[in-house]
Amino acid sequence: MPIPTFLGTMISLTHLNLSYAGFYGKIPHQIGNLSNLLYLDLHYAAKGPIPSQIGNLSNLLHLDLRSSYYEPLFAKNLHWLSSLSKLEYLDLGGAKLSKSFDWLHILQALPSLEELRLSRCSLHHYHQPPFVNFSSLLTLDMSAPYYPRISFFPKWIFGLTKLVSLKLSDYKIRGLIPDGELPPTISNLSFLNKLDLSYNHLKGKIPTGTQIQSFEASNFVGNNLCGPPLPINCSSNHQIPHIDHIGAENDGHGVNWFFVSMAFGFVVGFWVVVAPLFIYRSWRYVYFCFLDDMWYKLQSCW
Repeated sequence: MPIPTFLGTMISLTHLNLSYAGFYGKIPHQIGNLSNLLYLDLHYAAKGPIPSQIGNLSNLLHLDLRSSYYEPLFAKNLHWLSSLSKLEYLDLGGAKLSKSFDWLHILQALPSLEELRLSRCSLHHYHQPPFVNFSSLLTLDMSAPYYPRISFFPKWIFGLTKLVSLKLSDYKIRGLIPDGELPPTISNLSFLNKLDLSYNHLKGKIPTGTQIQSFEASNFVGNNLCGPPLPINCSSNHQIPHIDHIGAENDGHGVNWFFVSMAFGFVVGFWVVVAPLFIYRSWRYVYFCFLDDMWYKLQSCW
C-alpha cells in the first residue's frame, strides 16, 4: 500500500511511525506540511527520492529513513537537512547518497545531532577535512558502506571527542597501522565504550597506551593486527590462529555421517526454502526485507 498523501493534512500530528505498518512506496512531498512533527519513522517503508520538503519539519527530533538495498531511498543533495537544527537522531541506512558531494559538511553542522547511522550507505568520495564539528555526536555507525568505498581511515572521526559508540565494521579500509590508518589520536576518544573495527583488512600494530586495549578482541576480527587486546605478538610473524569448531578429527576410513547429513540438509533446504524465492517475486521481497531488518537489529545490539 503506498504512503497516503492525505497525511499532509494532519498538521497537528507530532508522532508518525509507518515502519512495518503495511505501507511502502515513495514519500509524498505533502509530508512536509506536518510542521509540528517531532518523530518520523519510515523504516523500510519508503523508496525512491527523498523529498526536500522534509526540511520543513523544523521541530523534528527523530528521523529514521532506513531503506532496503534492493529499492533504496536516494538524494542528490542533503541541503534540506540544514534546517533541522533540533534533530537528535538520524538514520539514513541503505540510502544512495553518492551524488551528495557535501554530505559530511551538511551533517557535521547539525548542532543537536547525537546519533548518526549511515550503515550500508553509498557515500560520495570526499577529501578528508582538517576539522569537523559534530558538537553533540555520541553514536556513529558507518559500517558496511556500499560502493564507492574509501581506502583510507576517516581521521576526522578522531576529533569527535564526545563519542561513546563507534562502528566501522566491514568498512573495507586497507593499510598499515600506525602509518595514517589507525593513528594514536584514537586516544582522543576517551569516552568511547563501544568500538567495532572488524573486517577492515587493516594490518600492523594497535597503538598502545590507549583505552583501545580494554575492548574485546572480537571487535578487531577480520584484520591482520597485532598487540593488545589481541593475543598476537607483533614481534612474530604468526597469523591469527584458525580454530576448528567442527569437532574431533576422524582418522578412520568409514563414512563421515556429519558431512553426509550436512549435504542432505543443504539439498533439502535449497529446494524447500531457496527455490521458491526464484519463483515468487513477492516472497523474495519479503525475505530480503526480513534479512535487512534482522541484520540491522543485530548491529544495534553490539
